[in-house]
Amino acid sequence: MQQKSRAPNTQPSRWLNHAESISPNTTRQQNTTQRLRGGRSNTTRPRNQIKWGRSVCLVQFEEKIVCDKNVDELWRKVSSLDDFTNYWHGTKHLSYTVKDGGVIEADVVFAFGGSGHANIQIDNSSRTLTIRYLQGPFKGTQRIWVEKGIIASSWSVEFNGVYRLLGGWNEKHFRQGTTNALRRLCGETTEA
Repeated sequence: MQQKSRAPNTQPSRWLNHAESISPNTTRQQNTTQRLRGGRSNTTRPRNQIKWGRSVCLVQFEEKIVCDKNVDELWRKVSSLDDFTNYWHGTKHLSYTVKDGGVIEADVVFAFGGSGHANIQIDNSSRTLTIRYLQGPFKGTQRIWVEKGIIASSWSVEFNGVYRLLGGWNEKHFRQGTTNALRRLCGETTEA
């Protein structure tokens, strides 16, 4: 049985023609610019019109409420990790250990599902509690601080996985939960 030899494809694909037209010494950005420019004009489209990266759901906000409570009493409530879930209802369970050097490592179970790992820093001089979420449904920082007549919290977190899909809802939900937690810390009654 004889094998028939095929003639090599003399017509390269469109991709190969395009790839051959770009010098191998150019960068990905230059390749994109060359393709968009088409050699006809000196203007280029900005790179952000081509989606190269993954989508991100970043939530950043700060909430403050006026609180006439004694600053030291209020700070004791904020800095008490054993009572954290009494005020922050989005956190179902918080277990922590204090490591050498005062570093606090915590495992967190959230009320909306999911769990994570965080580092916590308590700064008594500035009356600031900082939680750095390292693993879980989101990564980022939550700060809670007390000043004379004010209790405040800020969030800067990036959601992971399916939680990214709920971007607008996440921010609204976290804002409302933060406001309610600050009110509970101040001694005001809130809805559950």
